[in-house]
Formats: sequence, C-alpha cells, structure tokens
Amino acid sequence: MQGNQQEQDNAVLANLFQAVFEEMSDGVFLYNRSGYVVHINKALQKMLAVQPETLIGHHYSEWQELFGVHAEPGKILRTEQLPVASILQYTPYDHIHQREAWIRVGSNGELLADVTSSPLFDAQKHLIGCASIFRDVTSECQQENRTIHAFTSLLKLVEALAVIPDQDNAAGENENKEITPIIAAGRMLAEAVSEVIPCRYIDVFTIEPPDERQHIIGLSGLSDSEEQQLRKEAEGAQLANYLDTAAIEDLYADHVVTIDLKTRPYTLPHSHFGARYRLIAPMVLREELIGYFVIAKTDDEYVNVAMAYPQEEIALIVGTAKLIALVIERVNLLQKWAEVHASELALRESNRRYDRFVNLASHELRTPLTTFKGNAELALRRLHKMKRQCEDRNEVLAGLERIQEPLENAILRANTQVRMIGDLLDASRIQRDKLTLTMAPCNLQDIVRAAIDDALVYMPERTIILHPPEEKETLLIADAVRLSQVVINYLSNAMKYSSKASPIEVNILSTDTCAGVLVHDEGPGFTAEYREKIWERFYQLPDIVSPDNSSMNGLGLGLYLNRAVIDLHHGQVGVSSNLGCGSTFWFLVPRKRDSELDEHCQTSKEVCFDDPMNM
Repeated sequence: MQGNQQEQDNAVLANLFQAVFEEMSDGVFLYNRSGYVVHINKALQKMLAVQPETLIGHHYSEWQELFGVHAEPGKILRTEQLPVASILQYTPYDHIHQREAWIRVGSNGELLADVTSSPLFDAQKHLIGCASIFRDVTSECQQENRTIHAFTSLLKLVEALAVIPDQDNAAGENENKEITPIIAAGRMLAEAVSEVIPCRYIDVFTIEPPDERQHIIGLSGLSDSEEQQLRKEAEGAQLANYLDTAAIEDLYADHVVTIDLKTRPYTLPHSHFGARYRLIAPMVLREELIGYFVIAKTDDEYVNVAMAYPQEEIALIVGTAKLIALVIERVNLLQKWAEVHASELALRESNRRYDRFVNLASHELRTPLTTFKGNAELALRRLHKMKRQCEDRNEVLAGLERIQEPLENAILRANTQVRMIGDLLDASRIQRDKLTLTMAPCNLQDIVRAAIDDALVYMPERTIILHPPEEKETLLIADAVRLSQVVINYLSNAMKYSSKASPIEVNILSTDTCAGVLVHDEGPGFTAEYREKIWERFYQLPDIVSPDNSSMNGLGLGLYLNRAVIDLHHGQVGVSSNLGCGSTFWFLVPRKRDSELDEHCQTSKEVCFDDPMNM
C-alpha cells in the first residue's frame, strides 16, 4: 500500500517537474552522463530557433558546427571549453560552471547567452548527467554597450571641445579667407560630433537676433560642392525659411525637433543632399537660443525617423548641444578677452610712447627755459645794482622800476613753467614706478612755512593763515622736498579756485602716530561725484570758473602727484567739498617708521589714521 502511494507521488512530481520545465522562460539543455542531449524545453527551442529533433540525441561536441559558440568576436571556444564539458569530464563533479557565450542563431543573427551548467546526481550520489540553463542577455548587453558608447562619445567630445584653436591656429585651406575663432570652433565641433554619431552630415549654426538669421560655423560630411551649395542657400537666411512655427517654438523651448522631409518638408524649397531625416538640437544658453546643430540621416538605413534617432542617441545629442553652447560661449569670451587684451597692450604701448615723449619734451623745454631764467635773473641783479648806484637820480630809477617789474614777472612765469615740466617728469616716473623718496628726519612745521612763503612769492596779495599745533616742532621721518611739493600743490589749487579777497587756512595736524596738513579755501567747491576723479592723471574739473576770472592754466597733475607721494609715505590723502561751500584738502603720514608701524601700514593704509576732519 505504501509503495503504491510513493509511485503515485513520484508520478505527480514528475508531471509537475515536466510542467515547470516546459514553462521556464530560460532555455534548458539536459545531457546524459555521456554528453548526449536527452531533452530541451520550449524556451530553448524558441531561443535557438530549432526543433527538438535537431538537438536531442546529439553530442555537445557538435555545438561548434551548429552554433559557432564563441566568448568574444573572433575567439571560438574549443569543445573542452564548453561548460557541459567542464561538468562531465573533469572532477570534482559537484561544482557549477557559469560563463557568457555568443551563439549563432539562424543564418545571420546571434545572441549572447548567460550559460549556467550544473551536474545531476542519482540517489547514490553518482553523476548521471548535466543541466545547462541558457538566459538570453543580448538586450542587456546591447543596452550596456550603448551606455558605454554614449559615455565614451561624451568623453571624446569633451576632450575634443576642451581644445579650441585661437586666431593664430585657425587658418583654413584658403589662407586669404579669415577664419575667426568661432568658425574654427564650429568646424571642430561638427567633426567631433560626426565621429560619435553615425549620420549623413552635420552642420552647426548660430542664430542672430532679432530676425533669427542663421550663420554657418561648422560642417562635416558634405563634399566641397555640396558645402558650397549649402552655404549659398543657408548662410544669412532666416530660420523661418526652413522650419515651421511649431518647430521654431520647440527649439526656443529647448526641445529637439525630428523631421521627415517627405511628410514635413522645409517651409521653402531647399537642397536636402540625399538625406531625408533631420534631428535639430537647440543650443540654449541662459534661456536664450544662440544656435542649433543638424544631424541628417538617410532613409537607406532607417525605415522611419523614430528608428533613425533612438532615445539613447537623442539623450547624447541633447547633452552634446549643451556642451557646444558652453564651448561657443567660451570662445566668445576668449575672443572678447583677446580684444580687450590687445587694446590694453596698445594702450600700454601708447602710454610708453607718451612717457618717452614727456621725458624728451621736458628736457628739451627745460634747457631754453633755464637759459631764459638765468638771463632774466642776471638782468634783474644788474638792475638792482644800477638802482643802488643811481639813488639820486629819480627819473632813472623810475625807468628802471618799469623794467624790473616785467623781469620779475618773467622769472615767476619761468619758474611756473619749470615746475610744470617737473610735474610731467614726476608723472612719467610714477607710471614707470621710478619715483623714489629720500627719507630723513624733518620738521613738518618748517616744511609748511617754507611752502607758504614759496606760494606767496607768486601771489603776494593773497592771505594765508597758518594754524600750527601747540607743540614747537612736528617731527617725523619723511622726504621733506616731496612733502613741500604736496603742500605747494594744495596751496596752488586753493589760490587758483578761490577769490583773492578770501583767506586760505592751513592747519598742521599732529598725533602720537601721524601728522599731516589740512588746506581750506572758500572757492566754488564741487559735488561728490568728482571726489575720486580729481586724483586721476590729467583730470581737471569741468566748468569751474575762478571767482576773479583768473587764468586756470594747469596740467591736471598736482593732485595725482600728491596722492602718489603720500602713498609712497604709506599715508593717506582726501578731500571734503560741497558745491558753493569751498574745499578742504588734506594728507596724513606716519610720524614714525619703526618696523612694526611700517609693516602695519603696508597691510592697511587706513586703520592707523583717524578722520583728519575730526582731529
């Protein structure tokens, strides 16, 4: 009774095994101990496109003739390398063997199978055969290969796009035709894309607003005659001459457009060069359409436009379009930088020539002025001598005084010209970083008093009020000659822009760490927009009239030189002025030049000084 039940159970299990075996999605080979096929399931028949009698009863050694099993292209597996051979012929028998193999299917096709082979044992653990399970992984492999291809293609593009030729290396075949950097880049872009995307040809366009005129910057895949024809038709043409409104709107929305010219032709007749399909990829930068590139394919290879441009290729093209947009922006930026750099070099050369001219002209002008001044001073000394000898002759003295005044004015004018020439030379030295200081202990009060005396020589009728500090001396380490020059320039400006009747006030400022001078006038003043400009070289305030309508001659160098001199002292200059309220110019310099203060001033020129207007 128990034996009958076991036989029934075995029958049920056998039927169940048969059902499962037949319905498995993976193909299955069953071999006996000798290596002959005893059974295959339906999935394997479908996978290999064979009937059962083609395989059942055949030995696995026939598989190479039937299926050309190989591990990789050009590398056929030997019979002993087949998984079933490893299971049946070699010990130990209890291992599982797995590998991938390419198998020929039909006359032209092939598939990649993941083959897992396992030994079969009876109840006594004796080897009775082998089972090989075949799983078709062709689609997974193709997807992986497409991913690798896309990744490799992007890498190639990035490598190609990373090196964009400049103007010097952008020469074309026609040396008489100028090749701009953007055209050289476009040509390289088209060639790089054509190497990773199979197509009939590629062209790259930029779009010129506002009427959407297109300009060809790159072509690849066309013959010389075809290229000439395309340039003749497309260069400068409006985008609307090719694409309908819906396609143009898609491009502006950063969407690719696919076109079958047979069902959706260009809006106006144009050459298609044997390519029926078009994929148009927009190049968008900061939400603006700056161009597009076209990938043309033929209907000889593809049945329809969807097959011509699979999704993974479109994804690659979209990424490429973004790369190209960035490259075009980079080329434009580099070109603008090159233009700015060229202008900067030209300006630098112009400044160099100007400085050279200033030096030459200053020396040439100084020589005759020195001679003139020397002769005038000699004549003036002789006049003084004659006056002393002729004190009792009133008429002669009156005549001599009439001669003396023009001579004194001539000397003053000559001194003014000499000082202006000196300013030009100093400005040239500043431009060439050649202006140097001679630092020594000095008294700022002596410097200021001497500067006031010097200024009054030129305009003795002016009133200059000095407000010295309570201390008898304001000692510091500085270049006394250069500080005197700064004070004289401030006083000259004050006398130039204020009325002769208004006094000029001079304050000497002093603290434990710094000292300086403040010069105030009651001139017309100026607005805040000029507070920085007035320190520039050759800058003069516009539409400023002296209250006495006196001459406003000058080179616009005084304040420029002042700032340079005080900067070399690690100090500060500044001005406080309002329209109609006069102006107050000032400077501050350190009183001591020990190492700690010198280092501090070099790192920050402002932190060691208080506002002089509040001192």
